[in-house]
Amino acid sequence: WTVDLAVLYQLTGDEKKAEGYLKKAISLYKRLDDDGREAQCYENLADLYSFLNHLDDAIRILERALRIYTQNKDHQAIADSYERLGILHTKQGQFSPAVESFQKALRKNDKIGNVDKQIVNFINLGNLYLVVRQYEKAEGTYTLGLAIADTGSDPRSKAQLYKQLGQLYYQKGQAGQTVLMARKRLEIADQIGDALMSAEVYSEMAQAYQAIGQMGQAIAMYETSLRLYERLKKPTETAKIYGSLGAVYNDIGKPEKAISMQNKALEIAIRLDLKDLVSRRYGNLGTS
Repeated sequence: WTVDLAVLYQLTGDEKKAEGYLKKAISLYKRLDDDGREAQCYENLADLYSFLNHLDDAIRILERALRIYTQNKDHQAIADSYERLGILHTKQGQFSPAVESFQKALRKNDKIGNVDKQIVNFINLGNLYLVVRQYEKAEGTYTLGLAIADTGSDPRSKAQLYKQLGQLYYQKGQAGQTVLMARKRLEIADQIGDALMSAEVYSEMAQAYQAIGQMGQAIAMYETSLRLYERLKKPTETAKIYGSLGAVYNDIGKPEKAISMQNKALEIAIRLDLKDLVSRRYGNLGTS
């Protein structure tokens, strides 16, 4: 019950009480010699510290859980702990410890044979290389993930790898390659019937076409994305697409069309009280 109370207090924004109840739970499980639940409480406490951006404390506490999992030879928990440590080190900007943690998670998941978790490791490690602009290492890491993706159980993981490769190529100024990666992702979205993923991909393709100056294609992709978001009743995303269309029309010298699109975006943003979007739409109307 102490763990449940901690979760409830965190949900209600009382992090101090959440921390106190988690520490009580840890003391209780220590007295009961239940190190499995003790380790889980360390994980929960590490999550709380991460939420509060107390990253040093989060790492210190998570390492306690890792020591217990190592003693108990709980290999999946060990791999998951290394993955979480990699994420925490990434948040801290500690590149080398993050790489080391992700690589340890990869080796452990490879030994276990957990392909889906390996793909997650490849994605996080590739993202880390991408952040520090080590593009060759990022591309190689994502490609290694794709090499095993077909043996995994979740096609969305493969789609995520294509998305990350697309972002990499976009950052490198190779938007044509971004389009190719998006098309591969779109095939997966069609196969699994994920309309939301399709809407996202069409929007990403539109941005890539914009970058290479193919404005007609960009408009067509944005309009397809718009129809999907409207059908899925996603007003925030719908407003953003109207704004993007307005920007394209402004770039190609069609101010009346641009104003129409920005006004539609503004109407949705005002209705939903999306203050950030409202201010941006007013700014865009001022330049259309």
